[in-house]
Amino acid sequence: MKVLAYFLYGNDREYLQELQFSILSAMRFLQNQDEIVIRLICDSDQIDLPIERLVFSPEEFDSWTRDRTYFFRAKIGAALKAIDQYQCPVILLDTDTFFTAHPAKMFDRISRNRSLMHRYESTLLDSPEPGWNPILEQKIAINGIAINPDSPMYNSGVIGVHPSNRALLAEAFEILDRLYNISPVFNVEQFAVGAALAQKTMIATCSDVIEHYWGAQKDFIRVQIAKALEQGNAENLLAQIPPFQGIYPKVRKRDRILTTLSFLKHWDNNYRRALLAYRSALFYAAKDNQYANAWASNALQALKVSSHPHQTDFECFRQDSIQTLTWLSPSVKRGWIKFWQQMN
Repeated sequence: MKVLAYFLYGNDREYLQELQFSILSAMRFLQNQDEIVIRLICDSDQIDLPIERLVFSPEEFDSWTRDRTYFFRAKIGAALKAIDQYQCPVILLDTDTFFTAHPAKMFDRISRNRSLMHRYESTLLDSPEPGWNPILEQKIAINGIAINPDSPMYNSGVIGVHPSNRALLAEAFEILDRLYNISPVFNVEQFAVGAALAQKTMIATCSDVIEHYWGAQKDFIRVQIAKALEQGNAENLLAQIPPFQGIYPKVRKRDRILTTLSFLKHWDNNYRRALLAYRSALFYAAKDNQYANAWASNALQALKVSSHPHQTDFECFRQDSIQTLTWLSPSVKRGWIKFWQQMN
């Protein structure tokens, strides 16, 4: 047996829809065979999906997440639980993934001598996350693993491990915790996993088999997935080549012009993106709540990395007015309120 495992906690509808879509994409290739099975590692056995569930306890989740302070850490615990339960090669997948080729190709890249992650990203020195700087300023070695500017970072949207290498994966906890205590950089988990597995195995990648979406495009892909599932045409979406054609919905020409003028004023492309997304959110609010919220989320993402977070340019999303927006989802609304509070 070989296990494709997904990890899910909480009751966020968007993550559940991502999961459904990813499973559908895998099942296109897994018909009429029983060697590769799909399992869900989750915190509830009430999830309405036709796959076997491996339920973890609140105590396990607290342990995996450092008492719920760093949730990405839980992926290591979930992968270890699956290996212990099934005693076979396990590939743990993020829910924001979908297959473009047969999953068997990924298992072919896992052995006693090879582990699997999604793709190579960069060295630590080239990582865009400034949180790595305090770590790189120190000369650190953890169990003989040197942490230096040339250390490679692999994306952990996929983690594939042979059961004989369970102990290697378990060492990722110590690497993660030591580095997190120096600097709580958000992607320390994926570096720790790659560094632990690379001690005694080669790291293979699989971006030719599975797509992993994130960043600005994620909110809009989620909208397309939700609509496809609701309308029962997810197969058509999966059949598109390339997948998710036309990720971003159209924006008004005048909004492009006005936000281009703002760029000439601030010389900050992130601020221009934030304004364009903000104006597009207000435009779509009257016609499509899902896309309106995707734009609102994108506006916040762009504004966080801009140099000019002025409330006056985002009047409808200010703390004193955002509560009146009935179309804005609670999670996006909370994100904006938290952002302004941190800026004050």
